[in-house]
Amino acid sequence: MMEQIEASNSKWLIREASPKDLPFIYASWLDNYYTMGLHPDYFQKEFNYTYSKLFDVILLNSKTIVACLPTSKDTVLGFLCHDTDYLHYIFIKEDFRGFGIAKDLYNQTNGPIDCTFATVPTKHLRQRLKLKYTPLNLTKYLLKLLKQGEQNG
Repeated sequence: MMEQIEASNSKWLIREASPKDLPFIYASWLDNYYTMGLHPDYFQKEFNYTYSKLFDVILLNSKTIVACLPTSKDTVLGFLCHDTDYLHYIFIKEDFRGFGIAKDLYNQTNGPIDCTFATVPTKHLRQRLKLKYTPLNLTKYLLKLLKQGEQNG
C-alpha cells in the first residue's frame, strides 16, 4: 500500500497522483519529450506508442505526486515521478514555473540525485538541486527492474 502524502502551502497542495491524473501526466511527458527531440511529425504516432509503453513501466514501478490548487484537487499544476534511486520526470505547467512548485515536489521525495530523463524544463532544477543525468541512467534503471523481476520470479 502506498504511503499517503498530502502537503500544502497557501498556494498549492501536493498529493499522490490518482488515475484521473494519468491522461495529463502521459500527455505532458510525451509532448515535452517528443518536442525536445525535434522528431519529424510523421514519427509522432510511433514515438507516442513506444514511449507510452516505457512510461507504463516507469509509472507502475515508481511513485508520482502532483501539485494542485488547494481549492481544486483536480487542477494539476505539475507532477514529479520518482523512486528511491531516480527522479524520472518532473513537469510544471509553463504559467506556474518559477514559483517553487518543482522544489516543493522534490522536497517530498527522499532525494534521488540521478535523473533518467533530461529536458529543457528540468535543466534549471537539475542544476539547482545538483541532480545528475547521463543517458545511461534510464538503462541502469531498466536493468534494475529486470534484476528485481528475476529475483521475484
